[in-house]
Amino acid sequence: MKIVYPYLLCVTFFFCQMGAGQNTIQITDAKGVPLSKVTLHWSELKQYTQTDSLGLAKLPTYRAGEYAVECVKQGFKSQVFTIRLPLKQSVIWTLETEITELQEVLVTGVSRTTQLKEIPFAIQTITAKNWQQASGSNAVEALQQVAGVQILTTGTAIAKPLIRGLGYNRVISLSNGIRIEGQQWGDEHGLEMDAHAVDHVEIIKGPGSLWYGSDAMAGVIHFLASPPKFESKLNGLISQEYQSNARSLDHHFSLSGAANSWFWQTQGTHRIAGNFQNPADGYVLNSGFQEWDGMGQLGIRKNWGHSTLRLSTWNQSVGLPEGDRNQWGQFTYTDANEQTQTATPQDLKSYTLGYPQQTINHHTVNSQSFIKWNHQSISFDWGFQSNTRREYGNAAMPNLPNVYMHLNTLSWNGKYTAKTGHKGNVAFGISGMHQTQVNAATDRIIPNYQLLDLGTCLTYDYRFNDKWHLMGGGRLDVRWYQQQALWTDQNGNETSPNVAYRQAFYALNSHFNGMSGSVGTTFNPTKTKTIKWNVAVGYRAPNAAELSSNGKHEGTFRYELGNASLKPEHNLQTDVGFQYRKTHFTLDVSPFINLISNYIYPKRLKDSAGNDVIMDAADPVPTYVFTSGNSLLFGGEIQIDFHPHPFDWLHIEPACAFVRGIKQNDPTGYLPNMPAPQAKLSVRSEWERPDKFCQDLYFLFQGIYNSDQHQIATEGSTETETPAYALFHFSAGCKVKTATKSHWNLKISIENLLNTAYQNHLSRLKYAPINLATGQMGIFNPGRNYALRLQYAW
Repeated sequence: MKIVYPYLLCVTFFFCQMGAGQNTIQITDAKGVPLSKVTLHWSELKQYTQTDSLGLAKLPTYRAGEYAVECVKQGFKSQVFTIRLPLKQSVIWTLETEITELQEVLVTGVSRTTQLKEIPFAIQTITAKNWQQASGSNAVEALQQVAGVQILTTGTAIAKPLIRGLGYNRVISLSNGIRIEGQQWGDEHGLEMDAHAVDHVEIIKGPGSLWYGSDAMAGVIHFLASPPKFESKLNGLISQEYQSNARSLDHHFSLSGAANSWFWQTQGTHRIAGNFQNPADGYVLNSGFQEWDGMGQLGIRKNWGHSTLRLSTWNQSVGLPEGDRNQWGQFTYTDANEQTQTATPQDLKSYTLGYPQQTINHHTVNSQSFIKWNHQSISFDWGFQSNTRREYGNAAMPNLPNVYMHLNTLSWNGKYTAKTGHKGNVAFGISGMHQTQVNAATDRIIPNYQLLDLGTCLTYDYRFNDKWHLMGGGRLDVRWYQQQALWTDQNGNETSPNVAYRQAFYALNSHFNGMSGSVGTTFNPTKTKTIKWNVAVGYRAPNAAELSSNGKHEGTFRYELGNASLKPEHNLQTDVGFQYRKTHFTLDVSPFINLISNYIYPKRLKDSAGNDVIMDAADPVPTYVFTSGNSLLFGGEIQIDFHPHPFDWLHIEPACAFVRGIKQNDPTGYLPNMPAPQAKLSVRSEWERPDKFCQDLYFLFQGIYNSDQHQIATEGSTETETPAYALFHFSAGCKVKTATKSHWNLKISIENLLNTAYQNHLSRLKYAPINLATGQMGIFNPGRNYALRLQYAW
């Protein structure tokens, strides 16, 4: 490892030479009228440019080659043009009028930058505009805009994404090409991601994308930062936001600039929230959080390509509500003298975190490099992450963590792509990940371990003509996993085997390998219709928690036991897609079926009398053990985008999603953590108003109906049923120009407009103890929330 780190740093800045030039293109409408403020997205080059009042845009002169450029403007079809550099003459592109928004876009989650309509498996994007208009307390909540994506939550600060009913280590989450690795196996382990650092998101549903590793059985979520601006001036943003429900404050700043071929950016975020509230529970004790984030990047752009080095830090302290109450339904807590106290109004409205709580420090250094020549390109990404997680459970010893885990992760991936003739493209890639996990406290949930993943991938895509497109490939992954045995005394301290009170973990050396593959096609019988079909096989090795966990997290409601005999999961998924698109109407239908062998899930243990097995009498919580079985998941999504002519400023967007997960050997048994069927309706009005004082004005109204969930994992009373509920949200915003080129962004929103008392089926707080005053089990989700955000940009 000592040799690897300096080698990666050398690769990062290997290509820092030669110069760049500029050429000009023009974009017009169908009548030849120049279009201003058309955004050109150079995905491979990670750059945006924009046309001026004459429809002219400059594009950099890179090394000779072919590039795909997406052109986007409100009221026009999002179109992708192919351009070959260097240019020998002026270029004029014409945009077609189109009002709907489910349009073709460029995505990077395949072998090369590709148009969405040419990808045979289900993939969607959350654009920068959608991301900025979204509401939520963290970066993951905005993902729920996409049908088929749900989140498993613990309060307002912790959220884990699920794709079509699958989550945890079955979803690969990436930040700018690098896997986010922060003990993703835990229920209360959210993604270490600053929402302000995200420009747009690509979501791949299913194992169809082979480039990011073996664990992507459910899919991939890729958070991407905004491409740098190459204007020779200082760009900045200052943002302030207040949310009423938990009295949360969000402070953010960002600065960026460029000089010659170099670009840089720095940003920082501070967020603080008190206890959230709802109509059923009032203020929920110990549900606040505090967060401090920062990022800096330095990059270079030359005619050979580009290279970026990025450093980031994400730090969060979050309270974990346990839901203990007295007979009158008032929240209680244990003080530093180990006495039970009733929470006062001052306690409930305080920003001070109680116990249990957890503190996470996640530091990352990563780099992305891209080189292109003729019809070939090479990309290489690497990243190092240091994740420290401390969990505190005793107010009498506030500085002594019960759990202290430190995880170091080094990951890398490289890719070579080349054109084969005029219609084909081939890509070959390698990837790897090395992890070291160390415990530094007396309570240990998982053992000390080391892990090494190595993988290789080969894909090919071929465009027969404008109607038919074929894409396929294969991947081989190998994992070596080694964990240490551990003997402890009665106080949990490590000791020798001959005097030990118990053996907490056994030594384990495991080797796993598996194949993944995908093949699919897209067919465009007409300009308005697209038909997709894809079949893919995926593979995932069991993680450390599933193999060897032995303990309880602070603030959770269960004790977990691993199972060293678990085998890798394998799945076979078939996706079918149909899209119909007209000027004012778009329909997208995406059914799927997913067969999984050795599906791993936690099962609640019962004794022969049907009572819960209790591992620790001093902290009596139910015990869960990881087991496996063959499973079947099926469902799909339907999305519509409708604009009633001539009211082209009005967007009506209904959508619905459904997934059902069952055990194949027990058709009456259902898999845990399956989201309830959901229907959504968004009604949005937008006015660009380019020459007005108040520009980009929008109003958004959303209605969400979550059906009741009766198809639950009843084995051992693992889950409980969840009733149906409906939520309504409203938001509005605009951009206000100033006398200079700076502007203000204003947004107001109301979440849970009717202040509905509800429990989401994927909320872990619904399994908190029963409220003796109401007889209702668990803690409810947040109630009505007013939010105001004000930004100043220059």
